Amino acid sequence: MMRPPAHAATPPARTPAESRSGPVATHATTTEQASGSITAATGVGARSGKRCSPPRDTAFAAACATVDEQADAAAATAPASDAAAVIGALPGAPRRAASTAAVLVTRRTVNAQGLGDNNATSPAVHADQSRAAATVDGARGHSLRASAHALPTVNGSVSHRSRGVHIEVVAPFGGGLGGRPYTTNLMPSRTLSAGFATGIGSLPHVDARSAAAVVLRCLPELPAAPQLPCRAPCERMIAQAARALPEVETLPDGSLSTAGSAEAPARAVVDRENDAGLFGFLDSAARSVIPVQRVKVQTCGPLTLGIALIDAGMPEGLAFERARLAVCERAVALERVVADHLPDASIVLWLDEPGLVAWRDGDAPLDRDSATDLLSGALASVGSVTGVHVCGGGDLRIALDAGPNIIGVEVRDHVLEGAGWIGRHLDGGGWIAWGAVPTDKPVGEHATPLWKALVGLWCELTRRGCDPVQLRSQALITPACGLAGHGASQAERAMLLAREIGARVHDQAAATKLSIGA
Repeated sequence: MMRPPAHAATPPARTPAESRSGPVATHATTTEQASGSITAATGVGARSGKRCSPPRDTAFAAACATVDEQADAAAATAPASDAAAVIGALPGAPRRAASTAAVLVTRRTVNAQGLGDNNATSPAVHADQSRAAATVDGARGHSLRASAHALPTVNGSVSHRSRGVHIEVVAPFGGGLGGRPYTTNLMPSRTLSAGFATGIGSLPHVDARSAAAVVLRCLPELPAAPQLPCRAPCERMIAQAARALPEVETLPDGSLSTAGSAEAPARAVVDRENDAGLFGFLDSAARSVIPVQRVKVQTCGPLTLGIALIDAGMPEGLAFERARLAVCERAVALERVVADHLPDASIVLWLDEPGLVAWRDGDAPLDRDSATDLLSGALASVGSVTGVHVCGGGDLRIALDAGPNIIGVEVRDHVLEGAGWIGRHLDGGGWIAWGAVPTDKPVGEHATPLWKALVGLWCELTRRGCDPVQLRSQALITPACGLAGHGASQAERAMLLAREIGARVHDQAAATKLSIGA
């Protein structure tokens, strides 16, 4: 079939002054959403159009240009907990006004020059203004065809109402958020912290207990339940997700074969035979002397699974429909299994989407809007903190438009093309998981070169309009991709390097916040 050529999306323009000085205060319109007691604040986008920043904002924007070097120096010379020492190391650094600060209750005398002779001679009392909790709509709404057995379609237009984790967030700088941020489901602060290191998922081990022990030792803050494709092909992520479809058979080599009717409802089965890595990890975590507070699990995303089903012979339209059902079923099943074994742990659930490369290359079998809704619906099927891993040079815009809490990207120059989109994601409270440890080349024994590469990318993103504080304070660290193709010792080294870089991120994030009085 003829496919229309894909056109590269142009990221929204962001200037450094606009991103750092904060949005212009606008009259917000508040609405009640059906998903809970959330008050949404929307308004005229501060990033669209021109404006003049007041002197205070201009000074703040100028100071942010040098915050990278100052924060590094402060973190190196003072403990992160010693606020006075860090601030003292950065003389003259401006302080950002807290978004929850009380508004002024009086207005000083105003003299009208040349506009009349009635001048105010005494302050006029103004009523306290109420806080505006800023939430935003999800990805753009587009219809998605569903069979009679499909789960209720959830797309961007319904603001991810089915998600279970919602909190109110006060708009930064007291104004409406300009250039609507992406993230619609902000997570409780206890779930993530700057510099947490985690894994992508796959490991080279064939023994589930040894894999679990390595993960819990190397990534204690946010351990990722391992997948063990070297143990058996049935633990490959595509095979695991496709098992929810009765008409799909997984062959001994892990490839897929389609046969029979595609009308039967999807039903995910998570068991010890085909998910040995997951259950070995959950058993070890449940027995851990130190309670595991949070867990990351992952599954194949609907776009990648849909492409795999097409390659197996399923018609294009039906393939993505069935892929959505299978992924939603497996995601919900993973949540249930983790909650049964670790009822007190927070769950972070990622969808792996290596198939997004097809949309970047212009060779995708589905249009961009439908792809966005497909991914958005899968994310909305669960109540966990969600993430999307964009492998290699995948289409970052589709992943961000779908509205995940976390976006996983490699530390490479192609990320700079999406600086505007990344800035909007961070503005909305989203997180970036930086794949700072390469998995396609030797990484060496020291973390310093990898840390410098990450900081260099942050500096360039800051020049293109991203907030330097958000880049650090909303950052996680991971290997660039899965580690199944490495040796066991190499995989362990990659995870330890990720944790070491994460510790540097944590220290610099704390120092940077203190340096500007955040």
